[in-house]
Amino acid sequence: MNSLFVLIASLFYSILLITVYFYKQRLETDENKIFKVLIITNLIGIILDIMSIFTVTNMEAIPILNVIVTKSYLVYLHVWICILTSYIFVISFKKNNESFKTLVRSHKKLVNIYIIFAVISLFLIISLPLYYHNENNQIYSYGPSANLSYIVGTMSVVAWVICMCYNIKNIKSRKYVPMFVFMIIGTIVIIIQRLNPSFLLMTSMETFVTFLMYFTIENPDIRMIEELNKAKELSEKYNNDKSLLLFNFTQQMKPRLKSIVDMSNITSEENDIKLLKSNLLEINDLSNRILNALSSVFDLSTLDANRIKVIENEYNIRNLLDEIVLKNKTTIQNKGLDFRINVDEGMPEELLGDYIKLKQVINSLLSNSIKYTDKGFIELNINSIVKYDVCRLIINIEDSGKGINAEVVDKYLMNTNKEEEKIEQEDDNEVPLNEIKKRVNSMGGTIVVKGGDSNGSNITVVVDQKIVDHSDRKVMEELQTYKQIQEHKINIMVVDDDSKNLENITKKFANDTVNIIPVNGGQLCLEKIREKEKYDLILIDDVLKKLSTIDTLQKLKRIKDFDTPVVIMTDTTDKLAINMYLRTGFHGILSKPIKKKEFEKLLHHILKK
Repeated sequence: MNSLFVLIASLFYSILLITVYFYKQRLETDENKIFKVLIITNLIGIILDIMSIFTVTNMEAIPILNVIVTKSYLVYLHVWICILTSYIFVISFKKNNESFKTLVRSHKKLVNIYIIFAVISLFLIISLPLYYHNENNQIYSYGPSANLSYIVGTMSVVAWVICMCYNIKNIKSRKYVPMFVFMIIGTIVIIIQRLNPSFLLMTSMETFVTFLMYFTIENPDIRMIEELNKAKELSEKYNNDKSLLLFNFTQQMKPRLKSIVDMSNITSEENDIKLLKSNLLEINDLSNRILNALSSVFDLSTLDANRIKVIENEYNIRNLLDEIVLKNKTTIQNKGLDFRINVDEGMPEELLGDYIKLKQVINSLLSNSIKYTDKGFIELNINSIVKYDVCRLIINIEDSGKGINAEVVDKYLMNTNKEEEKIEQEDDNEVPLNEIKKRVNSMGGTIVVKGGDSNGSNITVVVDQKIVDHSDRKVMEELQTYKQIQEHKINIMVVDDDSKNLENITKKFANDTVNIIPVNGGQLCLEKIREKEKYDLILIDDVLKKLSTIDTLQKLKRIKDFDTPVVIMTDTTDKLAINMYLRTGFHGILSKPIKKKEFEKLLHHILKK
């Protein structure tokens, strides 16, 4: 019964570990994914071990249940050791943040051999006989099936040693500590259980190793906080440098301004023409110097004062990444680089944010890596942390190129060179890194640049985006539109100077919910609006004889508090003409002859607004 007390204590610690681990949101790294499965498997194993004590004790009453529980426990031992082996495989062979899938593909033969070994041994463990001992208060199981479990554990330890020998340079890494503990304590446990088979310690030992692993796995939360703190330090340094620049500027300007004043006083009393010209040239030179200094200060202030406008739209992050990769694919292939992209499978499909600036940022960083990497690899990792309705995107671009030294990082983050300053862009063109920082900051994000000379570069961008939930919003929009139609009869003014056209439109579209008001010409339309008549929509023909359609629209806009949507009816299919109408200020285009389906679609769209 001593074993039962030890197992109950192990169960307590296992539940405590699971509670602590899942309490906080974590990055979905390969190590964390494996550890997550491992701690859940360990909890199941402890429960099975406790149950097996009771089933073996009462095996005559419940023989079938006893076989199921004890065999399931042996399966647990096998699965737990296989999961731990996969963890050691990842930490030993993984390089340059490559994905688990890429790692498996690069060591396919080794992985296939272990999978075949694991499957065959699992089948034998289930198939081979297992015997039970329940005498003199001693309870345990033995036999070929149990012996094979010990053999599988030993073979797995041999596989660990091979992995660690492959990664001999990093053998001192704290990630290997649980493995050494398992091998040392595991040997002691096997010896104890050989001497006293009823003293069951294997599951408790595995619980201790699992608990120890929690403290050796790199904590992504701490890593992210460290990177954000570095970004904050750089930002503070940037602000301090601005203050220092302004102080130096005032100190330099005082003597120059004093010189101008003194020379102006002297010049006013001077009669010698040559001396006058010399003084004026000196004053002109000092004025130009002051002007240049002022320009540099204004350029610096512009970085903060002229904030970039953020336009939020719905977008698909995976489609955005496909566009960027496709754009750079040819250049990557021509340089013969190993390009890897890893996207978090749990990332939401639809996000809300400024996808144009996000595309600029990713595309520019990727292009910069390609430019300065002549051989080796470039890796683009997109991870996400989802909480409530916000998705935190963690975009990391790493390469084996020339690297970035500290001076260049400062230059990138604080560059105020006027030649590099660019006018606001709304496409996916490349921008310099100081512009990238402005765009990231405008979206409320952070950029962290790491790297060293000849050691490659590593750039991380963290930005929060809202998650789009179409289901609830669409239902609400449809209900709102339906309610408007039911509660309010829609008044539509149709402006045309052809009475026959007005009559046809009225007959065709007027019904119980839509009231068509025909108006002959643009001048009458203006009079009705000036008389404060209210309409939900104005349809206006593109060909008006007395007062043109464009003139009518422009005069409507000048009327105070006019906010009724105006849609032009036209039979043109010329894209240039349609774009011209939209730029002029029309809210939409309705093609002639007007189809009922298109009319209802337009009506629904206007009502939603």
